[in-house]
Amino acid sequence: MRVISAARTGPNPALRFGAVHDGIDQRGRADCSRLRASWTPDGHAGRVLCGPETSVVQTAAELGFAAETVPGLRTLDLGDWSDRRPDELEPAVLGSWFADPDATPHRGESVRDFVERLQGLSLPAEVATIVVAKPVAQALRLLADGGDPTGFFAVEVQPLQVLTLDVTS
Repeated sequence: MRVISAARTGPNPALRFGAVHDGIDQRGRADCSRLRASWTPDGHAGRVLCGPETSVVQTAAELGFAAETVPGLRTLDLGDWSDRRPDELEPAVLGSWFADPDATPHRGESVRDFVERLQGLSLPAEVATIVVAKPVAQALRLLADGGDPTGFFAVEVQPLQVLTLDVTS
């Protein structure tokens, strides 16, 4: 299955938790246009699903997909940290969250619960492509590689990255 992470929502200095709920920016749209132009005519074959976040839905549309939104493909719930920049948080608290997959200093979903939620998600076999937020792509790549939640933050996924993963098992 092809897994595509959402296009960028803004430059790195504007990075904040929950930015996937923002729309994609001009560069994100241009990147989508380039990716779409690079595909062969059968590049859009098969059923397409996407997560519910604004940037994800917009990415799917910019890529020319008539994607079905699936709430189960939603990103990690960052609770109180949503719309906050990492530099607004206590470094020790942020560090403990990165180190412990069971930590929930934001009062949202732990990384472990998030990864396990996605692991339990059943996707129909006819799905060819899913478009998701970066954390979802990270978790799916982690699971496809046989990893566990302790390795979540070591998984690198870029905006609008296309991955081919076995996420059906």
